[in-house]
Amino acid sequence: MNINDFLPTVPIFSTLEPEELASVKPFIEKKLLQENSVLFEEGDPGDAMFIVAVGAVKIIKSIDDNKGKVVGTFSEGDFFGELALLDGQPRSAGAVVTRRSVILKIGFDNFRQLMNKSPFAALKIISQIACHLSIRLRTTNLKLAELENEKLLRK
Repeated sequence: MNINDFLPTVPIFSTLEPEELASVKPFIEKKLLQENSVLFEEGDPGDAMFIVAVGAVKIIKSIDDNKGKVVGTFSEGDFFGELALLDGQPRSAGAVVTRRSVILKIGFDNFRQLMNKSPFAALKIISQIACHLSIRLRTTNLKLAELENEKLLRK
């Protein structure tokens, strides 16, 4: 996997100019993980966001009976955990690699350094994160409305 070819295909980097993208690369860590590796657990500190370069990740949320429910999946080009760059709150769910994967990590501290070094690049990334969060929120709202309708129909 050539990171130089891959990064421009990732939505959060799609608006960056080549020189801005070059300024971002030093702040990205590359991790090779085996199947079933735990990337983070629910409740862990929110200290980084992740991008799937190769492979896949599932997001697991604990439910009342201590079992986990898969609430999301991510594959090549997808990013997740981006709220950590914005609020640093504990993880609301866990993440597990579902097959051998290459995961790119942007840590909270690294992102703060990027903001100082290349504020326009950081602003463009934050703008893309906001767009994707908006889409995810709208999707979640639709799912909640569907569940409410199903609940009303069962009465």
